[in-house]
Amino acid sequence: MHCSILAFVLVSITIPTLALPLRGELAAREPGNLFSRSEGGNGGNAQTGNSGNANGGSVTQQASPWGFIYNGAGSAEGGNGGYTWTGAATGGNGGSASGFFGGEGGNGGSATSGNSGSANGGSVSNTGGAIINAAGSSDGGNGGTSRSGSAVGGSGGSGSFKREPQLDFFFPTSNGGNGGNAQTGNSGNANGGSVAQQASPFGFVYNGADPAEGGNGGYTWTGAATGGNGGSASGFFGGEGGNGGSATSGNSGSANGGNVSNTGGAIINSPGSSDGGNGGTSRSGNAIGGNGGNA
Repeated sequence: MHCSILAFVLVSITIPTLALPLRGELAAREPGNLFSRSEGGNGGNAQTGNSGNANGGSVTQQASPWGFIYNGAGSAEGGNGGYTWTGAATGGNGGSASGFFGGEGGNGGSATSGNSGSANGGSVSNTGGAIINAAGSSDGGNGGTSRSGSAVGGSGGSGSFKREPQLDFFFPTSNGGNGGNAQTGNSGNANGGSVAQQASPFGFVYNGADPAEGGNGGYTWTGAATGGNGGSASGFFGGEGGNGGSATSGNSGSANGGNVSNTGGAIINSPGSSDGGNGGTSRSGNAIGGNGGNA
């Protein structure tokens, strides 16, 4: 009977004594161990550079006040705008945590696309005592295309079982990483080229069939912005889902048609000449915020 009581006392003392070092050992495991506290890495940010201009070349002609300018068919035309576009930006996804006593999922990387340059059509300017334009001459160039790339924020990583210091050892919680923000750049202008002709007060401007027309506006568009989704929490005892990333689309530029201006003592326009350019397309991309993670 005495032996049984003594054995019970020894066991009661020994078990807590062994459990305390074991509990401390588990909490201090090196990273990568199944029982260590781990956190997912953050996704990398992405940013594309700005694109340059792609404007069409302009035409400038100036004669003396007593001279004149004669443009043959299809001559003295402003160049058309080209194509300028920034690349897409995609942020990296946050890593997920692992291990029974791991931590929080990494945040998704942000994504920012650069601003695109302008793609205006070239303008035409004629100045002299008298200006004569044959068919299809002295036309302003058409606007080109200016577009900023899309931006997609990285998704937040999922949380794993996590030991909170203020909680008991066996009550792990976890938090999901936040989704990355996305912002697209501004798109440039894509205006059609204008035509300006100025004769002397005693001179004249004569436009044959279809010359001296303003260029048509081109196409300018900002890319879509999509925020990353928040990571989900995991663990038996709570945690918070990550926040979804914000999304902001850039401002789109103008796509105006080119103007026509004729000045002189007399102005003669044949059918189809001196027409202003048509407006093009200016569009702002969609912006879609990321979804919040599940708790």
